[in-house]
Amino acid sequence: MEKATQETIEDVKSPDPRTLLDAKFEKHLLWKCDLHVVPILTLLFMLAFLDRINIGNARLMGLEDDLKMSGHQYNIALASILAGALLAYAINNMDGLAGYSGWRWIFIIEGLATIVAAVISKFIIVDWPETASFLTEDERALLLRRLSEDQGEAKMNRLDKRSVAWIFTDPKIYLGPIMYFGIVNTGYAVSFFTPTILNQLGWTAVRAQVMSIPIYAIAMVVSLSMAFLSDRLKHRYGFTLAGCLIATTGYVLLICQTAIPVGARYFALVAITSGGYLTQPILMGWLSNNMGGHYKQSVASAMQIGFGNCGGLVASNIFYQKEAPGYHTGYRRE
Repeated sequence: MEKATQETIEDVKSPDPRTLLDAKFEKHLLWKCDLHVVPILTLLFMLAFLDRINIGNARLMGLEDDLKMSGHQYNIALASILAGALLAYAINNMDGLAGYSGWRWIFIIEGLATIVAAVISKFIIVDWPETASFLTEDERALLLRRLSEDQGEAKMNRLDKRSVAWIFTDPKIYLGPIMYFGIVNTGYAVSFFTPTILNQLGWTAVRAQVMSIPIYAIAMVVSLSMAFLSDRLKHRYGFTLAGCLIATTGYVLLICQTAIPVGARYFALVAITSGGYLTQPILMGWLSNNMGGHYKQSVASAMQIGFGNCGGLVASNIFYQKEAPGYHTGYRRE
């Protein structure tokens, strides 16, 4: 009879020190890349978003009265331009400065901020790991290896007739933009009309802008939390569905708003904003995860954002002033 094999603590192999060193080095590399990429891209996205939605706050500051708008002219203006509430609230105190109305200062200040940031970003943003001056040679090699492993076996690193045909015959490249188009409608509707809807709940223009701040703050926390969980769990569909259901709940409440109190209507706006905004980044990641190769991912992302943002054309033309404060057409179609 063979003697039973016994293992002691000394027999158990300890982790290879080189593995631990590589993991620490990789963590440092990712942190370094995040510091050089995330802040400037976040700033640019924020400014791009402000420039698309500041007209919603300008409306409360007298834009329609000063420009003598009537009927659907405000909706047409929204469609043609496709401010953060806190910034708009501060700018409102500049009303009359240098002879300009507060709503004019919104466009002046936020427009100048975008121009300055664009010029600065030209010298900050790096296009490729190969040209990133902040990386050492070892860091560059590791980053390129990670990018190659992330793509798996699928390769699409050239752009010729054959690869173009392969890209545009993949059904997923069309499904992604269609899904994004549907949810972006919600994002634009919230951006364009939340200040007006809050104003019609009985609050003054300034108070309405202040009350929109918690709505976006909650949406930010929800979006970041769900994006983190989605990556950790490596799952997209469930989070996308959850966001749509949350937003739908908000729309149902607003359709029935004549029978519910102001607090419930405010909660409905929170639900719509949080549900819509948590879904957008997950949809973008979902499509990118299913595209192999650099060029295919780039084309897919461009199509998704380009076509999806056309949802702003829909959102800007289904909230009719004559239907205020019910906006039944807008809520039902969203």
